[in-house]
Amino acid sequence: MPLADLPGHIAALWPRLISFLLSFFIVGYYWVGHSIMFVSVRRTDRVLQWLNLAFLMFVVIVPLSADLLASYPDSRLSVGVYGANIILIGLVQFATWQYAVGYRRLTSPQLDPKYVRLLTVRLIAMPLACVVSLVLSTVSIWASVALYVVVPILFTIPSRYTPYYSHVERHVSD
Repeated sequence: MPLADLPGHIAALWPRLISFLLSFFIVGYYWVGHSIMFVSVRRTDRVLQWLNLAFLMFVVIVPLSADLLASYPDSRLSVGVYGANIILIGLVQFATWQYAVGYRRLTSPQLDPKYVRLLTVRLIAMPLACVVSLVLSTVSIWASVALYVVVPILFTIPSRYTPYYSHVERHVSD
């Protein structure tokens, strides 16, 4: 390949770069949520381990769905497969949290109920936003993809109503 062709080849990679960056930040969002969630978990059992394994399975599929999105950026089907993958990650993560905190089965009984509610809302918000994004893809694929970009950013910005670490740190020594 002549050097003069390189800029054109690099420009042709933009869908892959966007798909990679999008997926990196979404997986990062879920990784942070997973880390925060497991700070509160004190015990484990087989069900929690299988739920965690299901979570990891859907995370591992992200490069495949991201490649599909990059290869067919104008396809509602590729946006749908990608969105379904992200939704499944979030639903399994949410189910894992619900199982762990249900009846304080695997968490400290002293875990602040406000913190439990806060994290519950945060964990279900992303999959619900992705459902909205899937519906939006029937109108505009690009608006749908933009929502995938914006939502993790909005849900990761701490506010005075989301003091994760103050709640987590208080319960690390339980």
